[in-house]
Amino acid sequence: MNAIWQPLGEEFVKINFESSYDRSSFSSGIRIVARNANGDVLCAKATRILEVDDPFLEEAQAAMAALKFAADSGFRRVIFKRDTLCIIKRLQGCNEDRSLIGNQIKEGRLRISNFLHCKLLHCPIECNRATHGLAKFGLHNSGESIWIEDYPECIHDVIETDMFYLIDE
Repeated sequence: MNAIWQPLGEEFVKINFESSYDRSSFSSGIRIVARNANGDVLCAKATRILEVDDPFLEEAQAAMAALKFAADSGFRRVIFKRDTLCIIKRLQGCNEDRSLIGNQIKEGRLRISNFLHCKLLHCPIECNRATHGLAKFGLHNSGESIWIEDYPECIHDVIETDMFYLIDE
């Protein structure tokens, strides 16, 4: 399967987010890429979170970081895509979550309600290529890096390939 970036409605911003967990250092790398309807990268973020002792908690922290990043960037109509279905389903649910990540899920649902329109979608891992491209950068980054109307060189080829297929359709 050759998954590529798909365009969306002009008023929407699509946000792909991803995380990776390093058990040896108890840290997590979180990556976020936001694109407009034309596929242009609006902004991107890579950050490292220390003292993460559970991969499940790390997944929830990535979702919270993406929701906060979208709100802080002023996006009001968003589509979030993630290749991990568990967190997406919990955020879409309405029952109280009494798990380890229950507080994050509650906070996430509140953040979602503040958007004019918000969709949370599961996507195959191939559709998160740009965020996977930031994986090493996020885990080895000592702090937080944010790019506005730009993106790091490590995902340049993925972005350009996606745009080539978008134009070629």
